[in-house]
Amino acid sequence: MDDRQTPRSNEMTYGQQTKRNSLILLGAVVVVFALIYLFAPEGTDTVAQESAVKPAPTTVVPTEAPIQTAQAGVETALGQFAVTVGASSITQEVAGNTTVDQFVVVDLTFKNNDTRARDLSHSIATLIDGSGVEYKASDFLRDGFLYYETVNPGLTRSYKIAFETPAGISGLKLRLKDGVAFAAETAVEFTLK
Repeated sequence: MDDRQTPRSNEMTYGQQTKRNSLILLGAVVVVFALIYLFAPEGTDTVAQESAVKPAPTTVVPTEAPIQTAQAGVETALGQFAVTVGASSITQEVAGNTTVDQFVVVDLTFKNNDTRARDLSHSIATLIDGSGVEYKASDFLRDGFLYYETVNPGLTRSYKIAFETPAGISGLKLRLKDGVAFAAETAVEFTLK
């Protein structure tokens, strides 16, 4: 008889290997369930949790900053800034950029009265016409124009800001917020001259 045909005493047959693998798998499943049971918080019923009605998620809606009013040319408190809105002008060309309508250009001065650095950006400004239409500041202007800057405590910065608008609008107001994005706490509307 050939040695290849008779199993040796230390070798397992196919049936024995299958039984052993099945027992190992069953043991592993039991261990996993035991661990889940041991480490689950007391009073936890996973089936009840999955089928329980879950409360609807709540949405936090940021509130608008309170709006004060002021006149251009008068230094006004805006949060931790002292701000002065200076002269305003209407033109068709700003810093080499032209429009078929108009740009409203406004001079601004900010002093940081806080004990920490504060951010300024063109996004804090909105121009409002007499009909209530709102215009965002042009964001393509850099040198000398308010784009984005962190201002350290005690420092004063002067900028221009430009808004591209339709020609002929009137009754202009400039709304400034005291911070960028969600940092804004107050706002002031300045009547432009």
